[in-house]
Amino acid sequence: MQTISSVDVSGMADVDSGQIMIADVEILAKYSDCDKKELEYNGVVVRHNLEPGNYSVDAERVMNYWGDRVASVGVSKYRTDSDHDYVTIVSDELIFVDPCYVLRGEFDDHGEGEYGSACEVSLSSQGYGNIGDTGMFVTTSGLGDGSYPVEGLNIHFLYDEEEDEYEDEYEDEDEDEDW
Repeated sequence: MQTISSVDVSGMADVDSGQIMIADVEILAKYSDCDKKELEYNGVVVRHNLEPGNYSVDAERVMNYWGDRVASVGVSKYRTDSDHDYVTIVSDELIFVDPCYVLRGEFDDHGEGEYGSACEVSLSSQGYGNIGDTGMFVTTSGLGDGSYPVEGLNIHFLYDEEEDEYEDEYEDEDEDEDW
């Protein structure tokens, strides 16, 4: 289990189904056969100081040579009255976890089980959103399976490669000037 305060780098969330879910640990427990220890083992748990309520979730998209992708997703520190793109908080723990590890149901159950419902959302044209009225949020993981950094209330799938190349180029020039 990786547990931290919301200002630290939290850990790496493993993805094997091409999607990641953000949920309150207590709410997720209602839709999973896993006990709390198993939930925490499978995801990155973030402790926060947010009051109970609904909080908006913002997804940043980028267009790159793989196409239009979700680059990062973050939970706002402000409550929302919106009925879409939110996560419900009832405890002081949010979890970032691949739903294939923890939700009941199968991929091809056509939305009958919680896992099938998560898959329908992440495979939609938008690629993210709420899993019905559960208060849980799911998104595609930018580049599919892998491990992705969770930083506070955010998860990052893609970084701006051009920005990285720009920084690397100027770091090299600065090093050359020292010689």
